[in-house]
Amino acid sequence: MHFLLQTEEDSTAIVAEATKGTHGARHVMSYEQLEAHATKSGMLMVFVGDFEGPEHLPERQKAIRFAEAAEAALSLELKALADGYRRLIRESLPSGRNLAVKAALNRIRVQEQFLAELDMADQAEACELLRLSKSNPSATLRRVEDRGEIIRIDRDGRPFYPLFQFDVENGRIYPVIREINSLLPEAWSNFRLCYWMSRKHADFGRAPAELLGKADAEIIDAFRRAIEPVVHG
Repeated sequence: MHFLLQTEEDSTAIVAEATKGTHGARHVMSYEQLEAHATKSGMLMVFVGDFEGPEHLPERQKAIRFAEAAEAALSLELKALADGYRRLIRESLPSGRNLAVKAALNRIRVQEQFLAELDMADQAEACELLRLSKSNPSATLRRVEDRGEIIRIDRDGRPFYPLFQFDVENGRIYPVIREINSLLPEAWSNFRLCYWMSRKHADFGRAPAELLGKADAEIIDAFRRAIEPVVHG
């Protein structure tokens, strides 16, 4: 549809004229109505040739601004369409890098799901469970960490402490945690250690964390086997 601009009784009106058929089929709309229609439809053609002479300068300027806005909107639509096709092509092409990214993202998702299910105490709660002063929980827990007596997990920039390691009745960390930490190889993160402690183990029929304080020697033996390097050949 073509949109023709004209002046009628000193007030601006916009006439919509069908491209096919006779000139008899016309509908008069105000500037605001046409602008709303154009925004909704997203595509139009604007003719400004009917506004000639200095007396029609304001209407001509309005029409030019309207045409520029329509062109800009159409350009954005075309850019979005082109970007969508590029993205579709990129996603459809096999890529070793993409596979690596997907594997990394899967690891992150597994970690987030595991941590969301793992009961943990923050620094103030850990001090209370250990019956330590809460006046400066960060400094207090730092000393416990430096002695290798506790497992710490950082999440969203904040330190947390898995609850399974707390001997709540006696207000302490199970002593075997210190020995486990001393054996922890560099290749093992605290997250990996917590995952190993929290998952059902073939030796016990349940998670090692459930046997802390009850079968510490057996847990140490199982952990030593878990961290032994794989020997090929």
